[in-house]
Amino acid sequence: MKVKIINKRYRLIEKLGEGGMGSVYLVEDILQANRQIALKTIKKEIINLSTLKSFKQEFDVMTRLKHPNLTQVYDFGLDKEEDVYHITMEYVKGISLSDLLKQKKKISEE
Repeated sequence: MKVKIINKRYRLIEKLGEGGMGSVYLVEDILQANRQIALKTIKKEIINLSTLKSFKQEFDVMTRLKHPNLTQVYDFGLDKEEDVYHITMEYVKGISLSDLLKQKKKISEE
């Protein structure tokens, strides 16, 4: 099985989730001592000027937001060989909000 590398830098480890616009993967940044980060992609079949603009805006907004409870974003790019747009960000190990709500049924505002 061939190891998939995005943008000659990000080695795919596993898919973490998928939504209507794309997927999120756990990857290793081979240029940063194999640091594990999250890589979010946008589905090829929905790419047009509007969705690409929204994806880039998401990255731009995320770079300006700073808070201890928000993940840090690192990079926006295009892998021309794979034709994949991506955003890379801090990987935080844990469960999804959806899974947490299934377990707890209700969570406090705190």
